[in-house]
Amino acid sequence: MKNLKIKFLYFILCFSLILSAQTETQIANEINKLGINSMSEVNAELAKRGMSEADARKMAKVYGIDYDEYIKKYIASDEGFEANKLSSSAYFDSLTVSKLDYTPAIDPPSASLFGSDSTNSLPYFGYEIFNNNPFANKDYLIGNIDENYILGPGDEIRIYVWGAHAYQAQVRIDLNGNIALPENGVFFASGYTFSTLKKKLKNFLGKSYSGLGASPQTAFIDVSLTQLRPVSITVLGEANAPGPHLVNGLATVLNALYAAGGIKTSGSLREIKVYRNNKLLKTIDVYNYITAGALDKDVRLMNNDVIFIPSRQSTIQLTGAVQKNAIYELKDGEGLRQLLDFSGGLLPNASAKNISIHRITPFEERSEEQIFDRYLSTVNWHKMLSEKKNFTLFDGDSISINTILDQVLNQVTISGAVNQPGSYSTDAYPDLKSLIQSGAKGMRPRANSEKVDVFHTDLSGKRSFESLNLKEVLAGNQNLNLTHNDSVVVYRRDRLGAEEPWVEYYSFMKDTSQTDDSIRIPWSENLSLYDIVFALNPISDPNFKRQALYSRVDVNRYNTNTGMYNVIPFSLEDILQKKDSALLMPFDQVRVYSKEVHKVVNKVVHIKGYVNAPGEFILREGMTLEDLILEAGGFQEFADQKTVIVS
Repeated sequence: MKNLKIKFLYFILCFSLILSAQTETQIANEINKLGINSMSEVNAELAKRGMSEADARKMAKVYGIDYDEYIKKYIASDEGFEANKLSSSAYFDSLTVSKLDYTPAIDPPSASLFGSDSTNSLPYFGYEIFNNNPFANKDYLIGNIDENYILGPGDEIRIYVWGAHAYQAQVRIDLNGNIALPENGVFFASGYTFSTLKKKLKNFLGKSYSGLGASPQTAFIDVSLTQLRPVSITVLGEANAPGPHLVNGLATVLNALYAAGGIKTSGSLREIKVYRNNKLLKTIDVYNYITAGALDKDVRLMNNDVIFIPSRQSTIQLTGAVQKNAIYELKDGEGLRQLLDFSGGLLPNASAKNISIHRITPFEERSEEQIFDRYLSTVNWHKMLSEKKNFTLFDGDSISINTILDQVLNQVTISGAVNQPGSYSTDAYPDLKSLIQSGAKGMRPRANSEKVDVFHTDLSGKRSFESLNLKEVLAGNQNLNLTHNDSVVVYRRDRLGAEEPWVEYYSFMKDTSQTDDSIRIPWSENLSLYDIVFALNPISDPNFKRQALYSRVDVNRYNTNTGMYNVIPFSLEDILQKKDSALLMPFDQVRVYSKEVHKVVNKVVHIKGYVNAPGEFILREGMTLEDLILEAGGFQEFADQKTVIVS
């Protein structure tokens, strides 16, 4: 009902716009652009469209809407749409242009088969071949003529004779089937194939030009078609442009479908009927052309042929692990085999053991006692192939091809202090020693040789754990056979289960519990406190000298026995003068403080009002009010230069 109300409001304000293809969100966005916030603006827009409030009330009554209540809710209340400051008249002008430029394309897909939006993104299979229409401008190129083309009234022929004789004529076959050859009489040409016509003309003109029949031949003839007769056909049914159409004499059913703008998605691609002299001549299946590139049953059209496109026979939705997800049309008796053939087949990761088919219970099989009218079937594709069976599909079926599991059956992983961590096959590396030495290319220099852990997870999900001595494993004194999904962890020497040792650095922190501004760098032997301070601070920068607290630098050192940090204070001045060359240990935290812990370092002043660049500025020694105004870019126009308030 909400969607209906929004459509109504949109309609009474811009009734010339087609609404059928708009969603509720799109309609709401368009109303939002109108900038209408009051009843007077509603009436003004109605007047521009040639409508009165009485007309709008009548239209509201047709839609079953209380006009006053609706306007109150969506225009006069806080729930009304916010204006986007877009000119209403300019917006309506743009709607008019959009309407004039509107060209109907192939109709959009219908709603979901199962009451959801699952099919909105699925294309209808096959109809896209009509998107690029080579016959849209009715410009038919003749090109090479089929030798079996049957000539008739309206075809235009050009004749050349050269050699011992010279003759040229360009003639059109008249309604009686004759061509009038200047100086040579009348020749009956209608009904002959193109190849037969050339032979007949050679014999006919040979009576006047003896060189054509002489042996050896001294005169030669060339016959070509310069224009093909138009053929009038009628396309009926679910075409985008049904009705009579003119095509050339070489046109087939497929050409006629292009000329008619293609087929609507409500029309069938599987059973296009061709009638000649009120009798069914041929039934064309366009899927043969789409899937195999062949249209063996296509026929050459003749005057007054009728092509009828019936409604589609079925709508079958196919999604999942197939080459082409789409909505397909199947004939009676066709099933899963044909559907997968049309889709290009299964993808390599498709689960052929579990194909889900959602089906709607047919009308004739439903009963009042039955609560649910949808049910699910599961098909084993492998079994169906081995038994040479098919699974018949019906209108409304939705098929989902599931994928196989992502897990790899014979895979183990190794991580930590090895040269090449990753996933490996148990076929190549069946035990722990071969995995570490050959698969992972051995241990890194800082690997902990006292411990290696193996985590097991079996197919039922049960977890277990084993720990071994890595040194003994590599020596061959211990080993362990690996199974599917095992996970091996080799630790580093400095901190069991941790990463490579590091040192963390904090600069100018008043609250030492904060860590957002920390920098972590790898620890190495002989790394001193001076090295890290010098590397991470511009110590020659005047700002550093002005802000740094030279009396104190702290090193928080990790205690492996207690798991806590101890604070070791140093003098920044002694460190920078290299009077203290303290070495850092793994996981040390270095903290350099600012003088702001006991005094204001960055003294600032503020200026606002009628200056060109109001804001915050650094307070300099001896700075005056005039200096501050100059730094702020001077006075703006209309500034009162006689009075300045200083707080």
